[in-house]
Amino acid sequence: MSSSDEDSGASTVEEKQLISELRNGAPVDPAENIRSSRNDSLRFRSSRRNRVALGLVAVGTLAGVGGVVFSDAREVLLSLAATGLFGAVLAIVLSSDRVLPDTVAENVYASSATNGAALVDALELSDRRIYVPANGKVLLSVPAEGDQSVPTDPTVPWSSAETDTTDLVFEPSGSGLYRDVNRTLPGDLDPEVETTAKALTDGLVDVLEIADEAVADVVPSEGKATVGVAGSAFGDVDRFDHPIASYLAVGFASRLGRPVTLEVRSASGSADWEITCSWDSVE
Repeated sequence: MSSSDEDSGASTVEEKQLISELRNGAPVDPAENIRSSRNDSLRFRSSRRNRVALGLVAVGTLAGVGGVVFSDAREVLLSLAATGLFGAVLAIVLSSDRVLPDTVAENVYASSATNGAALVDALELSDRRIYVPANGKVLLSVPAEGDQSVPTDPTVPWSSAETDTTDLVFEPSGSGLYRDVNRTLPGDLDPEVETTAKALTDGLVDVLEIADEAVADVVPSEGKATVGVAGSAFGDVDRFDHPIASYLAVGFASRLGRPVTLEVRSASGSADWEITCSWDSVE
C-alpha cells in the first residue's frame, strides 16, 4: 500500500498524526493512544446505537402513518409502529456502554472521606467505627473518645447517650452497595455467617465489580470475619467509611442483626488490605 493510500485510510486527524509519527520515528505517548482508542470506541458504539434507534423510529413512524392511511391493515401497522418506537427507546436506554474509570470513582469518594475524617477530628471523637442496625437499616456510629457504649437507636446526624457524650451518626457509603447485592441473593439464603461472608465477597467482586479479589476468613467462635481485598476501585481502604469496608460492615450487621465494629489494615501477599468485621466484641 502506498503512502497516499495509508493517509486516505486514516479516518481521523488523530490517526493521520499517529501514522506520521510512526513513519518519522517520533515517540508516541501510550497514555494518549489509550485515551484516543477509548474515545474512538465510545464514539463508534454511540454512533451505532443512534443508527439502530433512528432506524427503529423510522420503521415505527412509517408503520404509524400507514396505519392511519390503510384502514384494512391498521391493526397490524399500528402494532408494528408501537413495537418500532418502543424498540428505539430500549436501544438507547439498555445499550448504554458508559464505564467510569477507577480514578473517577476514587476522586468522588476521596472528598467524602476527607470531609468525614475532618469532622471526626474536629469533634475529637474516637477511632471506633460501629455499624448499628436500626429501624430497618444500618447506620455508622462514631462514639466520643472513651465512650464504650453502643447506641441502640442512633439517628443522623448524632445521638446522645446517657453519659452525656455524643455519637456522630452517618448514613454509610456501603448501604446502597449492599442493597444492590442483596437483591441478587436468594430469599432462603443460609443464615450461617460463613454463607453470609461468601455471598458478600462474591457480590463485591462479581456484582459490584469494585474489587479484583475478596477472600473471607471467618472465625465464628470469636465473632469475627476478616476479608482480604485486592484491587480496590476506590483506592486505599483504610480511610473513613470506605465503600468496600463499609459495604462489608453493613452486610454483616444487616444479615446478623447485630452491631459490627470495623478495623482495616494493610496486608501483605495476595491481598492489599485486611478488613475485620467483629460482632461479639460489641457490648
